[in-house]
Amino acid sequence: MTTPSSPKTLFTVSDVLTLTGIVVTVIGIIIALLQWGFTSKSIIISVIGVAVLVYLLIERIFPWFKKISPTPPPPEKFTEELTTKEIDESPPALPLLPSDQAFLNQAIDKLDTSSALMLLAQEHRIQPPVTEAIYQQLQHRFGADYTYHLIPTGQAEATKEQYFSLLGQQLGWQRPCKDAIELEKVLAGKLPQDQHLYLFLSRLEKGHPERAKELAIALRGLVQSGKLKVLLLGGGKLEELKFKADTTSLLNIAVIERWPELTAEDVQWLYEQHGPHHSPLTAKDQQDDLEASGGHFALLRNCLEYRANTPAGNVIDYLSQLQQETLLVNAFARFRRTPEPLKQLCEWLSQAEVGPAQPYIFDDLLREVYWLNLLVARGGRLVWRGEAVRQAGLQTLGCPSHPA
Repeated sequence: MTTPSSPKTLFTVSDVLTLTGIVVTVIGIIIALLQWGFTSKSIIISVIGVAVLVYLLIERIFPWFKKISPTPPPPEKFTEELTTKEIDESPPALPLLPSDQAFLNQAIDKLDTSSALMLLAQEHRIQPPVTEAIYQQLQHRFGADYTYHLIPTGQAEATKEQYFSLLGQQLGWQRPCKDAIELEKVLAGKLPQDQHLYLFLSRLEKGHPERAKELAIALRGLVQSGKLKVLLLGGGKLEELKFKADTTSLLNIAVIERWPELTAEDVQWLYEQHGPHHSPLTAKDQQDDLEASGGHFALLRNCLEYRANTPAGNVIDYLSQLQQETLLVNAFARFRRTPEPLKQLCEWLSQAEVGPAQPYIFDDLLREVYWLNLLVARGGRLVWRGEAVRQAGLQTLGCPSHPA
């Protein structure tokens, strides 16, 4: 290893040439002054020579003196800090259910072969950390500079300029966007040349449906350019927008991925959140809880709380408490306003099976009940999520109770 004090480092070819240049420049200035005196010609030559000398001193001699001064190596801690920083750049672990994490991994993998994916979930199925986790995992997978999260306003009364200007701000654009065309131009300016740009779009269905339609049409052209990939997240209203979209809409080509049902592993994971001091669940306990709750996330959490508080009790004993849950009462109470839906719901509630499962439910009432997470597709049939859900409907709507 060459040290700073070694001759090889001090006197390189470049150093010798620099010193030679300085000597020649000084001699040239002296000769000019002796030959012509202080004439305009000698002054011009002297100024040029001084400029050369200044350049050589600044660019060559000063760095040369710095080079011979021993500089201590950076402390090892600096390397450790870089290593820690690299570790911190990994996406933080968010409290996701095992089934949620597996589903998100598969969905993000599918973006490699799909230009647009639509993730659909029933009411209460997606918990707040999921949206943040999707965006963080997209950033980690494809790079923060190539990933954006757009959240349209949920205010239906927002003007067109307010709607698209908000989205422009989320893209880093500070000027107003009067319509979808201007927003499309802003987004087009961010499309990279060397890879794709990834757009995570949530809450599209919450605002004005016409604005959502215009945005979806604008995104369709960018997706077809081959530089943009879009991941959408929503529920029943988003599915409705897709099936009502025209052929120029992004929603028309988006591939639907439905959120998975809860698993026994999810039950165990949720139960452990109550604390390790509780008795462990057996495989039968896990299945009993899934059956009692019908796989409804909120009902499952309540069921697990009942179990933790009264471990000697049977899950069947919790059904009477589950069917009185406020979320179930509120879900059914909205249908008491008009007689026709009330009559039809009472007819459906009189039986466990409601009808065949379909890719898209065309009956407005049945579709609404499904997306409220009161129904589930099992074995090609639409059935009530559980007995607690069915009994809650019968009681809330005042229907005559019939055996299922």
